[in-house]
Amino acid sequence: MHIDSFHIDGFGVFHDQGLRAVPKGLALFYGPNESGKTTLMEFLRSTLFGVGRRRGNSYPPLAGGNHGGRLRVVTDAGRVLTLHLEGRTHRIVDEALPTAARDESLTPEGLWGMDRRSYERLFAVGLEDLQGLDILTDRATRDRLFARGMGAGADALPGALEELDRRMAEIVGQRPGNRLLDRLEERLEHLEEPLAEGRQRAAEYRRCQGELRQLEENLTELQKARHRCQSKRERVERMVRARSPWKRLQQARQALQENAVAADFPADGERRLADLEEEIASLEATAEQASSQRGTALSVPSLIFGLLAVGAGAAFLVSQGEPTGALAVAVLGALLVWILARPRRPAGDESLDHFLDYRLEARRAELTALLEEAGGNRQLLLERSRQHELWKRARDEEHSARLELAALVGDEAQQPSFERALDQGDPLESEDALVVELHGLEEEIQQGERRIGALRERLEKLAGDDGPGRLRMAHQALVERRHRGVRDWARLALTQSLLGDAASAWERERRPRVLQRAADLLALMTGGRYRLVSTDDGSGALELEEVGLRRKGEGTWSSGLADQVYLALRLGLARELARKSDPLPIILDDIHVRFDPQRRRAVMSVALELARHGQVIFFSCQPEVCDLVADLRDEPRWAQVPVGIYRIEEGHIHSA
Repeated sequence: MHIDSFHIDGFGVFHDQGLRAVPKGLALFYGPNESGKTTLMEFLRSTLFGVGRRRGNSYPPLAGGNHGGRLRVVTDAGRVLTLHLEGRTHRIVDEALPTAARDESLTPEGLWGMDRRSYERLFAVGLEDLQGLDILTDRATRDRLFARGMGAGADALPGALEELDRRMAEIVGQRPGNRLLDRLEERLEHLEEPLAEGRQRAAEYRRCQGELRQLEENLTELQKARHRCQSKRERVERMVRARSPWKRLQQARQALQENAVAADFPADGERRLADLEEEIASLEATAEQASSQRGTALSVPSLIFGLLAVGAGAAFLVSQGEPTGALAVAVLGALLVWILARPRRPAGDESLDHFLDYRLEARRAELTALLEEAGGNRQLLLERSRQHELWKRARDEEHSARLELAALVGDEAQQPSFERALDQGDPLESEDALVVELHGLEEEIQQGERRIGALRERLEKLAGDDGPGRLRMAHQALVERRHRGVRDWARLALTQSLLGDAASAWERERRPRVLQRAADLLALMTGGRYRLVSTDDGSGALELEEVGLRRKGEGTWSSGLADQVYLALRLGLARELARKSDPLPIILDDIHVRFDPQRRRAVMSVALELARHGQVIFFSCQPEVCDLVADLRDEPRWAQVPVGIYRIEEGHIHSA
């Protein structure tokens, strides 16, 4: 990534200044002290990463204009981004997207993979930064290097490690008053006494609950016993009510048994006997009268009297429930009157005599059959007829009593056992015992209900006091928080240890590469006189090895040589970080002012070498560096490096 252009609206001494095209290689800004070099460098840093919470000089516009400006950068992938600095507000705009589709949440950390502090620590090097080898042991630098080395998605590792330290300190820190676990233990101790009281109330609550369950079980059994007793009593009461129909049933069954001989006797036998005897007598009288009056006609009074007699006989038969016999008598009487009313028939006409004889023989045959059915005895027939009537009445009574008894029993299948119970004894005797038993059960149930009511009231009172419950919940919550705190600390410590081990292992693996890059740059600055190596004791310290294999420790380096080593190390780290992502612009500020001309030339050679791989912005207060750069560009290796030289003077930027 490189800065393509920038414009300053108002920032310190600058107003309406900028460059439309900043070279991708080396951009050299020179000018005397107090001309605005540091202000321009701060503008570039603030526009790249934002002001954030930085304190100190905010570089308000001294020459007018709005506070801030713009910076356009182009990534290696060709993405064009415009970074706006408006006072303390910082925003990034993707120029390739329409306004509605632009992502307003872009951040420098998300784009560049590091924060401003890490950038200034690695990519922005000033004279004051050339102070020692601490850059190799600086945790932030090591974590950032490790994150970049792990590839995409690991740029948040340094912040994550800092967050791990912070969260572990919150749980188990150096200051006891600030440690989470200590605060939780203190609060748990304060809860112990009220918790003991709460445990006593809880024990009472459990005891009352157990007693209540036992009483409820006993009450349930008592209620079941009462229900059984009530059922028995209801059965006895039904048996008492059933005694009358049961006695009637027994009497009816006895009557049925006594008169069973007449069960099949013809219905109305006695009446049929009377009807047949009366009809036979009437037929015999008619035949005798017809015989005595043969040859003369009856007088009118005799006819009237005969008709009345026939009508009376027919009416009697109708009243006795024999309409068929009445009709026959009426027809026969009318026929007889008609015959008798005629003039006396001739002596040879015997049709009426034959009819009367036939009718009389038929009725006599029926009478004989009826008597034979009763044993051939008229008195026995009358007795059987009376027994049959008694049997019918007993049958009806038995049916009525059985229905009434079934209504009391309710279940026809239980009626036989019900009848057996009635047959075994007087139900009133067992009813008295059941009343006494039921009364005792009612008293026990009432006592149990009163005790249950008292226990429930006590339980409700205990349950209504939610103080112990709140204390238990608070205690449990504190215990859970303590356990969670311990687990969190253990998890954080394990994570920190694993990340630390991984970073250390990666550092051991990658450190030679960083040292190799630094060694290459140092060789360029020293003309190959020194080689940067690690000590043999495994401590990680660095030494300089001369061509003759003689080694020099850090304490024996000259000031200029030490500055070269420190610069090489920083630039080597910067190049290693840029290896797997867009290289950020390297800003160098007057790092050569303490060097002699030879070393100054070496430093500018390093700047041009770095500019072959990424953008380098170099600030200097010495104008002769311009000639030095021009001279170095004559060498073939740097001839193709894009270079721009600009003069800063009293808040203005001029192309040199």
